[in-house]
Amino acid sequence: MSNFDIYASLKPGSELVYKRTSYFLTTRTPDRRFMAISSTGLILTMPDPESGLPAFPTVAMMRAAQASRELVIRSDPLDDPVRAEARAEEASAEEIEARDSWAPLRRKVLKAWEMEPDDDLPALSDSGLTTWFLRAFDKQEVIARFGRVPCGTTLRTWIKKRGRRGDRRAVDAESRSGRVPRRRKAHQIVVNIGRLHAVAVEAITGRTQKTGFKLFKRDVARASRGQPVEVNGVKLSYEKPAKPLKPYGREIFRLECHRAKNGDTTQAAFGKKARQAEYRGGGVSKEPTRYLEIVEQDDTPFPKYFLIDLERRVPVGPATVVFSMDVFTRCFIGWDVSFESPSISTWMRAVAHGAEPKEVPKRYRESHPELADIFGYVVGAYVYDNALQNISKANEDAGGDLCHEVRLAGEGQPTHKNHVERGHQTVQSLMSEVPGSPLSVPRMRKYGYDPQKHVVVTIQEFRVLLAEAIAKYHLTPSEALNWRCPLDVWTEQMSLHGHSQARDLDQFLRSIGDVDYVPFGRTGCRLHGLKYSDGQANESLLADFAHALGPAEDTEDPTYRVKVKSYTDDIGFVSVWNPHTRRYVDVPCTKRRYASGKPRWLHERTLEHAAAMGADFYGKTPEEVEEALIELEAGFIDDLKAAMPEAAARERQTMARLIDAPNVRRYLGDAVSMIRVQPSPSGMESLVEHELRSTIRRDAMVEPQRRRRGSQTDRDSRDAGGTREIADAATRRTPPRHGSRGSNRAAGEPGSRPRPKRAEKSQAAGAVKPLSTSTFK
Repeated sequence: MSNFDIYASLKPGSELVYKRTSYFLTTRTPDRRFMAISSTGLILTMPDPESGLPAFPTVAMMRAAQASRELVIRSDPLDDPVRAEARAEEASAEEIEARDSWAPLRRKVLKAWEMEPDDDLPALSDSGLTTWFLRAFDKQEVIARFGRVPCGTTLRTWIKKRGRRGDRRAVDAESRSGRVPRRRKAHQIVVNIGRLHAVAVEAITGRTQKTGFKLFKRDVARASRGQPVEVNGVKLSYEKPAKPLKPYGREIFRLECHRAKNGDTTQAAFGKKARQAEYRGGGVSKEPTRYLEIVEQDDTPFPKYFLIDLERRVPVGPATVVFSMDVFTRCFIGWDVSFESPSISTWMRAVAHGAEPKEVPKRYRESHPELADIFGYVVGAYVYDNALQNISKANEDAGGDLCHEVRLAGEGQPTHKNHVERGHQTVQSLMSEVPGSPLSVPRMRKYGYDPQKHVVVTIQEFRVLLAEAIAKYHLTPSEALNWRCPLDVWTEQMSLHGHSQARDLDQFLRSIGDVDYVPFGRTGCRLHGLKYSDGQANESLLADFAHALGPAEDTEDPTYRVKVKSYTDDIGFVSVWNPHTRRYVDVPCTKRRYASGKPRWLHERTLEHAAAMGADFYGKTPEEVEEALIELEAGFIDDLKAAMPEAAARERQTMARLIDAPNVRRYLGDAVSMIRVQPSPSGMESLVEHELRSTIRRDAMVEPQRRRRGSQTDRDSRDAGGTREIADAATRRTPPRHGSRGSNRAAGEPGSRPRPKRAEKSQAAGAVKPLSTSTFK
C-alpha cells in the first residue's frame, strides 16, 4: 500500500502521533489538508515548507514528517480481522477473576515483588517468602477474600514462572491450568523409532525428512500391531504395547533430525572430508602474540553486484573481492575488487593494498583519521587458500617483499582460516542494502532482471561502498576482542610494537603482470598488436643488454629477446626487464591516446569489432591507424550500449536487495573477455627486504623449458599438479596449468580429442622410440 493510499484511508478518529503527541483526525478540508486534535485540546500543525508558519498538514508535509520519523500513523486494530479476533480474546478483570479467583492476589504479589528494593528482597526459601508476604500484606484481609494465605512454595512458583524483575510476562497473571492443551507425551517405543529414523535421514545420502517421516509413521504402526521393526539395519526389540501407539508430529521429527546431525552422520552421508571441513578444528596451533604476525587471506564472490565501467558505460561483470585480515586485531589490512575470477593477480593486488595507507571514507575523515594507518609489513606469515589459481612460485617468491613468510592453508580445510571467513561474512551483511541504478523495465526483462531486486553499480561506487562497510566494521565492537573495536586494538599494537612499512612497492607490483619474451630493438617491441617504444631511451636499454648479454648477432640493427611484462588493466605501457640494473623499465605505447588506461579485454574486443566491420589499416600512417582504432572503439561501445541499457547514477530510485542473475552471467560471458593472468615463471624480480638479503633467482632471464606433452616428473614441486584437489569448489572449472592429457575434458565433450592408440601414436611419431624420463633426471 502506497503512502497516498494510507492517507486516503484515514477517517475521523484515526490516531496520528506527531513528535510523541497523539492526535485524532477530525475532518479533511476541501484543499486536502488534515485537521486533528489531541485529548488535551492541541491542534495538529506543521511548519509550512515555503513560509515556515504553522499550518494544517498536507499529504506532502505528512510524507516529509514520516520520512524524518516525526510522524507515525497508528493502525486501527479493529479494521484487521486478525487483530479484532485477538482483541476479542482479551478478557476483562471480572472475566479473569471468574475463571481464576487467585489472579488478583497473584497480580498484587508480583507487583509488590517488583517494587521492592534489591536490598530488601528476601531469599527464595519458604520461610523468607512467607515472612516477606506477611510484612507486605494484611493476613486477615487475604484470608477473608481468598480463603487462605499462599504458602512459600506457591509464592516461589509465582515469582519464578509468572514473572521476573523488570519483565512481567503474564500481565494479567491469570492461571490457565486445565484450559491450555498440554503437551502429549510420546511412548518410549515411538521415541526410539523416531531417533533411528532421524539418524537415517542425516546419514543416508538422498534421504529427505519427508521420506523419513513417512517411514517413521509406518514403523510406528507396525510396532503398534506387534510386528518386527528394522530401521537402517538396526532391529528394534520391544514388547507389544497394551494400547495403540501414536506417532508425534512433523515438527518434533524435524527437531529430532536436527539433533541427530553430527560428525558421524555427516561422514556417513558425504565422506570424511566433509566431516573435517565442518567439524574439525581450525588451522595450526600457533596463535599470534602481536599484530601483523598472522594474516589470513580469502576470496569471495559478490555475484549479486553487477559492475559497469563509469567512463565507457560498459558492463564488466560480477564483483570478486579478496580480503586480508590480521588475526590478532581482526582488522582488514587489504582488499582487492575486480570483475575477474580469483587468480594470482588478485592475490598480489590484495597483498599490495595491505602494504599501503588507506583512503579514509569521507564520512569518517574528521572523526577517525587513524583508519588510514591500517597497513604495514607483515612480520609473520600470510595464510591463503590452497586453491589451484593461487599455487605458484610467484606467490612465494614475490610475496617475500611484503611479508616474511607465505603459507598455504590446509587442503580442503576452510577452518584453517576461519577468522577471515567469518569477517567477510560480516562485511557482506553491512552491504546488504545499497543504493543502486535500476535499468529500464522492458530491457530488464530481456536479461532476466527483476526491477525490485536487481541493481547496477559502477566499479567506483562499489569500491566506495566496500570501503565504508569495512570502516564501519573497524569501528564496531567485536565479541572476539572482548567488545573492543578492531581499530582500538590496532592503535594499541602500533604504540607497543611500532609500525613497519614495506619498501619498493612498485617492484612488487611488477610481479602481477603477464610474462612474454619478445624481440627488442631500436624501434622498441611489439606486443598484443601494439608497438612500445621510448625514443632515445631505447639506445640506453640496448647498451645495458649488450653489457649483460653480450653483443648482438646483428651489430647494425641489434635485437635482443627480452623479458616483458604486460598488465590486463592497462595496455598503455609494458615493463621491460633490464638485466644490467636488475630492475624493470616502463616503456610506453606509441598510440598513447588510444591505449592509455585501456584494459586489454577492451582492446581485443575492439580488434574483433574491426575485423567484423572489415576495417583495413594497410597503407595508413600510425596517426591514421590510431584515429581509426578510437572510432572503432566508440562503435563497439555503442553496440554494447544497445544491448545493455545505460544506467546513470542520477537515475537511482530504489533501495533493493541484490540477487544472483544467471542470465546476466551468460550475457557477460559473450560480451567481456575474462583474462586469466599467468604466473611469473621467474618468480621474484626484486630484492627481498629481510635479514637474509636473498638475491633474485638466477634463472630470471632464462625462458622456462616445458615439454608440450608427456611425463611431468620434472615439474617444480611448488606448482599445481594435475590431480590436486582444490579447496575452493568454484575453481574446479579452471583447467590445471600442468594437467595431463585428457584430464580436463571428458570423452565426447566439445573440444576433446580422441586419444590415439599406441600403434597409431608410434606411426605418427615416425616409429621412433621416445626418450625415457630418466634421461632428464
